[in-house]
Amino acid sequence: MVLQGRALNPDEFVDYLNTIFLDPYLSGRAINRLRTLRQGEKESFSTFLPRFKKELANSRLRDAGDAVEISYLEGALNSQMSAALITMPTEEHYAPYVQQLARIHIVNGNFMTLSSRPKTVEQGEWIGHQGTPSVYLILSPLPCLTSLNRG
Repeated sequence: MVLQGRALNPDEFVDYLNTIFLDPYLSGRAINRLRTLRQGEKESFSTFLPRFKKELANSRLRDAGDAVEISYLEGALNSQMSAALITMPTEEHYAPYVQQLARIHIVNGNFMTLSSRPKTVEQGEWIGHQGTPSVYLILSPLPCLTSLNRG
């Protein structure tokens, strides 16, 4: 490509096209949307995550580090996901953190969707199934508390 009498290499040509066609305020607007982005109370994590990733990519915060990405994601989670995170050790890196959230959603999502006993599930199995999340939330802080009492 020749521009203003000089030949451009491919990188210069792409930079030239970016100055013409890219929105110079895309990153700033995406950061503002990230600040206000929230997962709906009934919205599944798998539905919310692509919206979050799109804004994260547009914000160009990928180079800012895992802690920044995790911070924005934590701020956007609904109250149910945030409450489930309280009892669990959190990952320090973004990708494993997202996988942890997906596992939480799968577990909590299965309990939420089965709010009434299906006809094919026995009563005893159903009662045990319903109690598992509560028992986990109650018992998971106990190792931490017992170590504090010993110290």
